[in-house]
Amino acid sequence: MPLCLLLYLGDLLCCSSPVFLWACRFEGARVASRSAPTLRPPLSSARRRCASAAICSCWTRVLRVYPSVTSVMATVLILGGLGPWQDGTRHLLPYLLALPAPPAFVRIVDRPLLIPAIDAYTCYADRTFCNAMKAGTAAGKVEYVQGNLLVPGMREKAFVLPSHLAERSDGFDWVFDFTGEKHDSPDEVHRERTLGLAASLAKTAASASVGVYVRRLDTCYRSRKNEGIVGSPDTVAEPWGSLSSWQHEAGRVLAAQEGLPLVLLRHGLLYGAATVTGVTPRLAIGQIYHHEGEKLDLLWSESLAQHTVHVADWCAALVAAARWARSCGSHAAVLRAHSEALVPSKHAQCAAKTVPGLDATKSLGAAVFSVVDDGETTQSDIARVTEAVMDVKIGFQGSVVSSFAKLNLDEVTIDVNEKHLDCWSEMLHASSTADTTVSPVSPLIPADLLGPNPIAFTSEPLKRLTAWEPERRLTEAMARETVESFRKEGLWPELRTK
Repeated sequence: MPLCLLLYLGDLLCCSSPVFLWACRFEGARVASRSAPTLRPPLSSARRRCASAAICSCWTRVLRVYPSVTSVMATVLILGGLGPWQDGTRHLLPYLLALPAPPAFVRIVDRPLLIPAIDAYTCYADRTFCNAMKAGTAAGKVEYVQGNLLVPGMREKAFVLPSHLAERSDGFDWVFDFTGEKHDSPDEVHRERTLGLAASLAKTAASASVGVYVRRLDTCYRSRKNEGIVGSPDTVAEPWGSLSSWQHEAGRVLAAQEGLPLVLLRHGLLYGAATVTGVTPRLAIGQIYHHEGEKLDLLWSESLAQHTVHVADWCAALVAAARWARSCGSHAAVLRAHSEALVPSKHAQCAAKTVPGLDATKSLGAAVFSVVDDGETTQSDIARVTEAVMDVKIGFQGSVVSSFAKLNLDEVTIDVNEKHLDCWSEMLHASSTADTTVSPVSPLIPADLLGPNPIAFTSEPLKRLTAWEPERRLTEAMARETVESFRKEGLWPELRTK
């Protein structure tokens, strides 16, 4: 982009956006002042949108050539994500520390007890995460704070930069939020631990002047009336299931917070080393049927979309979204560049009663991205990979059985999960390897994911705006990587077939 056009765009926007500054440096320009002369008469909203789009396009060019440019001396706050059946913080921290220009400081706040120096953890911690924690804390780059974020004093403490960074006028550059109840709990629990906590964190983050606030949404989303793919233009995405709806309402609470530069990301089924959600429970079920010497017959159609993403690509997407939103300079600029409607869910009325000021009938705009690989994975693809890795025969039930199961899904879910959990527990206790009695892997699949709803996302907006690209897709090798990561740590049962 010619330097004269960059300077002209800077004049048009009348701002000191980091996008403009980095774009100028990218073209070899020297910016002598953080302010730009005011252009008169005032620009129309249409011209401002065009200018903003042009600068975002230039920013994408910067990221493609210098992908780590905005990581320099970033400060990062990670909230939650270390509980059971979670694939958040354990994977994100090693990814951050391995960046070409790693963050200057990372703070993690959650409830489990962690003592990295002696490898003491009261939650599941894979070896990669343990090594990252030990090295990061020893170098003074990582700090773990054990605490309950429902407590006001702990929230305030979490958002305060350490003393050696106190000279910074703003708060943390990037905040990653993995909080909220992750189980199908009573409404009262979600009101407090999901909605109430999200509202409190939003206020604290806004008052702390954080650079960007990134939160994970649940996987269970479909396009309204099943028309189109989630994440595509003009497609309205809605959550299905209770847990997803509560997490969705938490996202709406954050979107309603004034002055909070927010980005929301939903991902497909995860796979990769040390992942305990997504594809891993399906691989564990395949192991069960291999051990029992039985054929596994699945419900629904072979072509049912079950889009996936490798956990490393998921972490890369989190960072790419944070960089992009931080570069936009303001929440308004983020929404001008990309916005998706967060429609009220089935828990909207309850959420409105819990969070004052939240409108149960109104859609809220937010920068929402979907994150999947390019494999367009189906249920058949997962079955074929599981067959190869677990040496088990997998087929599909007919339409009659599937229709009956759909009418009685709650009962079917309970029966199936009970059978799988009992078998898995027996296999763990009888295993010849150590420590399998405390394995984080479970064959349990929630009813929301066991139903006939497709997981069909597109990542095109994320690719277009942030230059993110998935580097992997679900293959037999990737599934083996997932299983072997647990076998190496003695957390996968080793048994002979009956």
